[in-house]
Amino acid sequence: VGFVIIPIIGNAAEHSTAIVMAAKGKMDLAFGVALGSSTQIALFVIPAMVLIGWAIGQPLDLYFGIYETVITFLSALIVSHIVPDGETN
Repeated sequence: VGFVIIPIIGNAAEHSTAIVMAAKGKMDLAFGVALGSSTQIALFVIPAMVLIGWAIGQPLDLYFGIYETVITFLSALIVSHIVPDGETN
């Protein structure tokens, strides 16, 4: 629950900014906000959740199985193909 709810609520302003900028046609800014938000989650919230889990005695590791690894790789691949030109059709 913490992996889903906390990041969504915590970054609601960033998500709305990305949507508004995309609606105005400013795709470079929308991509920047969206990718910055996801990077922030990956680099801060997930390690923080691991440390909180360790502190309260609920072990939480960052071991990803084959499914999670493939999905993460595919999402990174898709983003790398969408982001370079910054345009949509």
